[in-house]
Amino acid sequence: MIANKKLRPDTLSVCLNDRSVGTLTRLTDETIIFAFDPDYANDSERPVLSLSFKAPDGGLMLGKSRTGTRLSPFFSNLLPEGRLRDYLARKLEINSQREFYLLAGLGLDLPGAVIVEPLGELSQGMDAQHLEHADQQSPLLRFSLAGVQLKFSAIAEAQGGFTVPANGAGGSWIVKLPSERHLQVPETEYSMLTLARQVGITVPEFKLVPTTSIEGLPEGFRSSVADSLAVKRFDRTATGGRIHMEDFAQVYGVYPKDKYEKAGYSHIARVLWMESGEESFTEFIRRLVFTVVIGNGDMHLKNWTLLYLDPRKPILSPAYDFVPSIAYIGEKETLGLNLGGTKDFRDVTLEEFKKMAAQAKASERLAAVTVHETLDRIKEAWSRSRFDLRLPDDVRRIIDEHMAHLPLLKLPPVIPSIDLKLRNKHADRLKQLVITDLEYDPIVPDNTIILEAYTGYSTAVNAPDKMEPVLIEAAAQQGLLPELAEGPVRVFVGDKLYRQWRRIRFITLDFAELTTTTESAEWRGDRGLLTGRFLPEVWQKIVSAHQRKSLEEFDLILPEGAIHTFKAKVQEIDDIKRLDDGEMTEASIVLSLYDSKIILRPQEGIAYLLSPFELNEVQEGLAEAFRKNGWEASLFSETHKAIARRTIKAVCQSQMIDVPLEAKIIFQADAHKTDLLIKITDKDGRFSSLVNGEARQLRQQILDHLPVEG
Repeated sequence: MIANKKLRPDTLSVCLNDRSVGTLTRLTDETIIFAFDPDYANDSERPVLSLSFKAPDGGLMLGKSRTGTRLSPFFSNLLPEGRLRDYLARKLEINSQREFYLLAGLGLDLPGAVIVEPLGELSQGMDAQHLEHADQQSPLLRFSLAGVQLKFSAIAEAQGGFTVPANGAGGSWIVKLPSERHLQVPETEYSMLTLARQVGITVPEFKLVPTTSIEGLPEGFRSSVADSLAVKRFDRTATGGRIHMEDFAQVYGVYPKDKYEKAGYSHIARVLWMESGEESFTEFIRRLVFTVVIGNGDMHLKNWTLLYLDPRKPILSPAYDFVPSIAYIGEKETLGLNLGGTKDFRDVTLEEFKKMAAQAKASERLAAVTVHETLDRIKEAWSRSRFDLRLPDDVRRIIDEHMAHLPLLKLPPVIPSIDLKLRNKHADRLKQLVITDLEYDPIVPDNTIILEAYTGYSTAVNAPDKMEPVLIEAAAQQGLLPELAEGPVRVFVGDKLYRQWRRIRFITLDFAELTTTTESAEWRGDRGLLTGRFLPEVWQKIVSAHQRKSLEEFDLILPEGAIHTFKAKVQEIDDIKRLDDGEMTEASIVLSLYDSKIILRPQEGIAYLLSPFELNEVQEGLAEAFRKNGWEASLFSETHKAIARRTIKAVCQSQMIDVPLEAKIIFQADAHKTDLLIKITDKDGRFSSLVNGEARQLRQQILDHLPVEG
């Protein structure tokens, strides 16, 4: 009798919500047949199951769909892929390739409004008793989300957390877990969704949540200290109802393994133009431009979806899976599908979009207008926000480089406007700048940076909006010294910009407490405990340091304004909690500590006002100051005079500023830096400063004769 039971056919009912659509039957020879319910087939107002079943005359393709041992592409694409499929198949105790039984086990919470349930008992070790037992003992058996990425359906709790239902069914959010292969993918996707929303692309609600805070995740999935991305499901209503949807692999009858082939973007555009109209087509073009610009090579057929808010007329669903894959795959990454005859990002121009529209028999003019409009929006949004997004630094640099080489998008450098009457004739030579370091200089105004060439001559330019190296280089190209292109450049900034620089480049902490196991400044691997509340950009850097096991530089801002800087490795992160506002993260971090020092101490210095060419008063003033403090004036007399004269003459002759109004010799030293420099200002407030080679040779002598704290 057991043998006969295994040989008999098995049948699954297929519904759209509570409407019967048809049946899936597995015959004794493993062949699977899908047949429509006659009532559904004869109903002219029936809800759409899939455009793949639409006949050329607009009706329904009737008859039985026989697919051999596999499910047809429409049903196969309802199932998860990769690691999640393997995990669920193990829980169901079946082979992951036996899709019929996998669908039977997961059919109560499929994407969209499709519901699949067994009609009677199932054979082949997958009967009703097994399903009941599995439901009680093995969580997540009914859960299914199509795709490769590891993700689970979850319920948003009133206090802001998320819980994966015990049986896997239900949940109006998707939580996408951190990748085991690539660092901080959820943070990167969060940033791209944020940018897409700024560009005007329709995206669902989304947020970052600590993975350790998600309740109900299976053992082994919850251990990551990194964040997960939570995205609100657009196939579920606020009351838990289901909204039907289908991806374009289902529309074109393509199995998941062929999602990068078999169809191109023009095929998607054709369906949207014919079935959904101008609005969805325009949104598609907008997203496709965004895809090219950020370097997303993973927008395959399954990452474009039709949503049936109207059961008979689809629209393009909100966007998802916006990940710049070039940052993880490398330069060889290409577009997911063919666009106007190419998959190479650097071959895409406006003509490829127009060609695609023509292939889709859609409006080329509308496509071109949308491309131009979207590019303008992306330029503005990326320029304004790229340093504020929660992107890892290396990912942002790769996207910047990708954009710089796109024919479709030639982003101009973000250069502040600078009010200069004269431009040096050599300015066009300033194409490549080698910045050796950025240093603190208390005399530099907050809105200015000083660029010092290898010759010692300097020029002042307006500071960029952000103290990011690429923007500093762009600003430096507006400098008036041709020598800037001929050797390494030093950059000097004042207190405010120096702090901003350290915030961008290092891990800077305002609300944290560091406890160490030693009082020594020479930690060299000692244990430290860092506790506090961390801003999003700081938290991201801490998690990145933990994942990379790298030696990082930390800054603690001290109450008196100084910076306590130290190097450390992040060994452990515990007690992670996302606070109510969703921004701050509270945690305890175990560090392995190394070098430590205090920077930005109060300054020791002297400044002397000069007329442009009369230096006698300066000579006398210096001599008096040196006598008063017991310093050796002989170090500076003739040398100082010579440096000042040459500086003023060089500045005037090179037309770096107009006729000088005043000049200052500034002499300063502290624990961080000791300098001898000359600042010359014209009547319009422009100035140039100099610390030349001769002055540098005196620095150690100066340091030896100054009372320097620390």
